[in-house]
Amino acid sequence: MKMNGSIFVLGRDSDISLSEIRSLYKDSHNIEILSPQVCYVDINSEEVDFARIGGSIKLARLISVNKSSENYEQLLYFTSSVLEKLTEDNNSKINLGISIYQSNLSLKNLNKFKMDLKNHLKSTGKSIRLIPNSSMSLSSAQTFHNNLDRKNNVELIIVYSQHSYYISQVTAVQDIDDYFNRDRMRPKRDTRVGMLPPKLAQIMINLASVKLKTINGSEAPLLLDPFCGTGVVLQEAQLMGYRIMGTDLSEKMVAYTKENIDWLSAEYHLNRNLAFFFDVGDATNYRWPERPNLVVSEVYLGPPLTQKPSLDMIHKYRDDCQTIFKMFLSNLANQLNSGAVLCLAVPAWRFKDIFVGLTIVDQLNDLGYNQVKFESVNQLPLIYHRQGQFVARQLLVLEKI
Repeated sequence: MKMNGSIFVLGRDSDISLSEIRSLYKDSHNIEILSPQVCYVDINSEEVDFARIGGSIKLARLISVNKSSENYEQLLYFTSSVLEKLTEDNNSKINLGISIYQSNLSLKNLNKFKMDLKNHLKSTGKSIRLIPNSSMSLSSAQTFHNNLDRKNNVELIIVYSQHSYYISQVTAVQDIDDYFNRDRMRPKRDTRVGMLPPKLAQIMINLASVKLKTINGSEAPLLLDPFCGTGVVLQEAQLMGYRIMGTDLSEKMVAYTKENIDWLSAEYHLNRNLAFFFDVGDATNYRWPERPNLVVSEVYLGPPLTQKPSLDMIHKYRDDCQTIFKMFLSNLANQLNSGAVLCLAVPAWRFKDIFVGLTIVDQLNDLGYNQVKFESVNQLPLIYHRQGQFVARQLLVLEKI
């Protein structure tokens, strides 16, 4: 394990977050799971383009690994030593945040621990403001709004794993204001067709990028969204530097996509030439003008549900969605080169304590695709679900045979 490696704090759907990291780094970097919420990647944090990663909420630079039993005094000693070095040239007031994962330390003892750290630093002449913890770890909003990833401020991520304390300093946090801007401030939105979060769109693009090389200008890969809706996937793809191609059965949705892409290009000063092609078209029979390198899309999820469906209703919705999905995959198959990767969000309906997904997943080989599997905590399926929703999104990553 390299001392200049990186610690990633995973988002709420940790299996999906970890799969995204594996898709980005699995071929060239060692990855270790330290806890259900934290993993280590042997890449320098300065080399990570954190703004394009949707599934991790914080990035930190690993500073020290200390073999130890879970001992308060030893933890205090290790952490004090790290903070002394981090703040030795800092004469300004320091905002200090502490997030601890997988430790037997209670919240009460965490607050005592923070006060002990503050008193120790005060004895060295430092002025400290502690960021309050309502849980063992600070939220991304606390880190972001207190600028704990900025100069003169410090947030330490402490993980107890493999009989060692891993101590790291946060270097980046999800920009929640920018995500809000890209989601809520774009000119065209339509809640009736579903609202794909920009972070989830980023994750899906990264999952589909598992076999791609560096993105670079005119040589950028071409990304197709055949159910583009209001253009969320295409917006995030353009921000990442892809050329984009989008179609939708609805003329209104295509018009919305065009307007949103124009807004994004102006708002973020993007190369408008990357917006390659938009058209009205039925994904079950449309002929796209160019073979895409990757396909990322939220397919038809069935009708929006405002109340819990019965099992019979779920089976009906599933049959309808499967018919469209199968026709789409069959139409797309002969328009892709072998090795092209797709990441598709398909419906999975919540029934009691389980999710009922598409049975066509077992027939993918017959349609010309292999399912790509990532090493993750609980393996497949990858389900993205929000509390209170009756329809979840299952993420399928497929490779054209």
